[in-house]
Amino acid sequence: MKLLVVHIFIFLFFIFKIVLAQNLIIPNLNYEKYPNKTFTLWGDHIGNQSFNSSIDLNNNNKILLEWKYDKVNNQFISYWPKNSNNLAVPEIIIIEIQSNDYIFSTDKTKQPDIKSVIIKSSQLIIKGKYFSYNTSDISITSGDTEICSIQKSTFNSIECKMENPTAFQLNSVALLIIGKDRGDTFRICEDCQFKTNINDNDNNNNNNYNNSSKKLYSNK
Repeated sequence: MKLLVVHIFIFLFFIFKIVLAQNLIIPNLNYEKYPNKTFTLWGDHIGNQSFNSSIDLNNNNKILLEWKYDKVNNQFISYWPKNSNNLAVPEIIIIEIQSNDYIFSTDKTKQPDIKSVIIKSSQLIIKGKYFSYNTSDISITSGDTEICSIQKSTFNSIECKMENPTAFQLNSVALLIIGKDRGDTFRICEDCQFKTNINDNDNNNNNNYNNSSKKLYSNK
């Protein structure tokens, strides 16, 4: 019985470490094609131990990236293997960090792509891609006013809390900015291209909100 309790405790502790690490890790990635197809990885709680990660390619090939810790700059460096120069670096890669997968774009000019927007009570949830894990890089404004504080963000979702939900009415245009030079606009309206269903557990009513978005910055 005691042995069973010990095993259960170890299992729960392992799960807790994974969840905690996933919540704490805030990774950033930069890729430079020239001169040596170099990847730079940095952020919070990534650690300081060199590691390897396997990158899956569309043609069922795999590339092994060896991440070497740079103590001076507190970051990890990796290079696309020279024996794989005939294989294109994917636009989107998945890197395993401390048993958790993180999605990145190797194109740092890629604009955020909003697919849907959900407003439920004071919560604003944005789904899409090319976002950021770093909440401090993200702002959402309407006019000159920041309409919500970012609570959580990943490559494909952003969650924020609206301090004054009534200030953002239907047909209001909002601006999503990531970093200094990437952005997108979106509008909550009743007759737009994208539709999102919101399930209100309090009264089991389904309310439909729609989202249309347009590019704020040009890739040209």
